Amino acid sequence: MATTTLGKSLITTLDAQPARVDSVLSEFGDEYKDLTLEQLCQKDSEIGLQVIGRFTANLNLAGHSHIEGREELLAEDAPRAVFCYGTLRADMTPDGDRWGVMHSVEERHGCTCTWSKGTVSGYALYQQENLDYPFAMASSGGTLRGTLISYPGQDEAWVDAMQRCNRIEGWRPNAADCLYQREIVTVKSDDGEEVKAYLYTQPNPPEVVARSRSFPNGDWLE
Repeated sequence: MATTTLGKSLITTLDAQPARVDSVLSEFGDEYKDLTLEQLCQKDSEIGLQVIGRFTANLNLAGHSHIEGREELLAEDAPRAVFCYGTLRADMTPDGDRWGVMHSVEERHGCTCTWSKGTVSGYALYQQENLDYPFAMASSGGTLRGTLISYPGQDEAWVDAMQRCNRIEGWRPNAADCLYQREIVTVKSDDGEEVKAYLYTQPNPPEVVARSRSFPNGDWLE
């Protein structure tokens, strides 16, 4: 299965090991083997997220919740926006993010996602050579460019969207070994508004950063 189109896409996109790809894809049969991971997510976002989740989260980890609940996401002091700088950017494709999160949530809940371009200070953007997605990490003087995404007045859509983002980024509450960490930052939108939002980060050791491509202007799409 690692030699199929989907298997090769998983290896390239998620840096997955061939043996692991064989094991995971055997659970899903041959129906999706000729699709890339991006095409799978666009065709069937639920199956796509299940496949991604097998690689980005340790599903056997005891003592941790794998899904952030509605109560936590809708808490009074919780952000109601997420800042995306990579494949989850709202302007990644003409239809939105690479994984179809925006489209799927809008279709499921009959709502419209609200997004705008913005900037976050204090973080730098990099991309490892063998991967096709970037990572951000704290860096004084650094800047990130991306999109600020929210669903004003649409609680269920917001919860759905964040749970999907958490699964794609391999983030779980109270877990230390996630693929990405999640922080709360202040985003300055291009219209001058300052908004509190979630940001997924991936601190990496110096040797990884040294081998990675940097984006001095903080914009992955430029």
